[in-house]
Amino acid sequence: MLEEKSSNSVVQHESGSESTVKHEFNLIVNGAPEKWAKETILFDEVVRLAYPTDPNPNTVYAVTYKHGNQQGSLVQGESVQVQSGMKFYVTATGQS
Repeated sequence: MLEEKSSNSVVQHESGSESTVKHEFNLIVNGAPEKWAKETILFDEVVRLAYPTDPNPNTVYAVTYKHGNQQGSLVQGESVQVQSGMKFYVTATGQS
């Protein structure tokens, strides 16, 4: 017997024991596909996906996202619940 539930799937084995199966979200960050394993993503995490090797720590970023009719922006310290297919746009806006 195998039973699955939503994004945090629960697998029930014949023996009656359960184990959690991690859900992986498919995101698009600046046009590039990215896999994400958590249900939320922080502003800093989106920036690191978009610019993994940015050498200038003084760069200021703008982050916007869109999924269907849902859209918005993130600022430092904020997070958003992710959904597969969600698109993030990260731009370097200058120095602080």
